[in-house]
Amino acid sequence: MGRPPKLSPVARRIETRRRLIEAAIQLFLVHDYDSVSIRDIARSAGVTSAMIKYYFGDKPRLFEALFRHVAGPVDAERRELLAELQQEERSPSVREILAAWIKPALRSDKHPERGAFWKIVTSMPGRPARLREKLVVESFDKTNRLFLAALQHALPGISQGDLAWRLYFLIGGLLYCDKPNLPGLSVVSDGLADSENAAEMFERILDFAVAGFEGPSSLQPARGRGVRNKQAAASAYRRVPVN
Repeated sequence: MGRPPKLSPVARRIETRRRLIEAAIQLFLVHDYDSVSIRDIARSAGVTSAMIKYYFGDKPRLFEALFRHVAGPVDAERRELLAELQQEERSPSVREILAAWIKPALRSDKHPERGAFWKIVTSMPGRPARLREKLVVESFDKTNRLFLAALQHALPGISQGDLAWRLYFLIGGLLYCDKPNLPGLSVVSDGLADSENAAEMFERILDFAVAGFEGPSSLQPARGRGVRNKQAAASAYRRVPVN
């Protein structure tokens, strides 16, 4: 067998950058931010520490690149799925809208690496909490607003505030549940629930989310807010740009 083709300088830089990000992801999945050093990441990637400074500058900027690396594909797929739904002649159902939001973030046979998504995006302990909050807004706010507008169109009787609460409760559920082994689930279900089945996990979370979003609210919106929400939803609901 011959040697693999030599990479061009540009391709070599892209490959080194990718290796550094992937090495950092694996280390941050096991250790918190503060306990992972630049030297640890470089050693895991098989390069010198100087390469991290060359490509990223410092650890916070590496974390930012890592964050966008795991969040970007999820956000893009959500927008694509919502755009596909809104290209149909009929209005999408609540279940279809929520499926388009949930599915890209879950681990699957097609995307096993997305098992790391929620930990990297929302729950990793350590110093970068403020940076992570900033990146969450930058990465997901526009798309979340598009989904909330679509949900408001499908559920005109539910206020924008209620929908936002429900979306964040759903985020909390996904954060805990998208794990191959949920503590206590098998015990409390007498062995009937299998958290290792990713397809079943998706359907279970989707059922839960649909029931939660379609349910009535026990709280009344602030005076005048409900009317403004309906008007805003009607004007905001539009076809989603994929790019």
